[in-house]
Amino acid sequence: MKYFSEWSKVCLIKGIDKPHISIRGFDDTGENQRTILTHPLIEIIGELTYDSGSQEQEYLKSYNIKLYQNNNFDNALVQSGEIYTNPHNPNEFNY
Repeated sequence: MKYFSEWSKVCLIKGIDKPHISIRGFDDTGENQRTILTHPLIEIIGELTYDSGSQEQEYLKSYNIKLYQNNNFDNALVQSGEIYTNPHNPNEFNY
């Protein structure tokens, strides 16, 4: 404690089980997955889960959806901003 002052920063990190994110309509085919979206109105619905048997109690508190055209990651077509999850179903997202 003798090295800390009122200007010191403290960061606490807690390890958690590996989460899995799934989005309805997107196949889990790996990193180079490509899905062509042809409808002007698209719902992004998904959930965060952990392996069965996991005792993990951490949950999704907020999320941010960004959609890009092709591999152009410089300009997002859509940016949702930060959206807070529903307290009754915190591990589900819907945009």
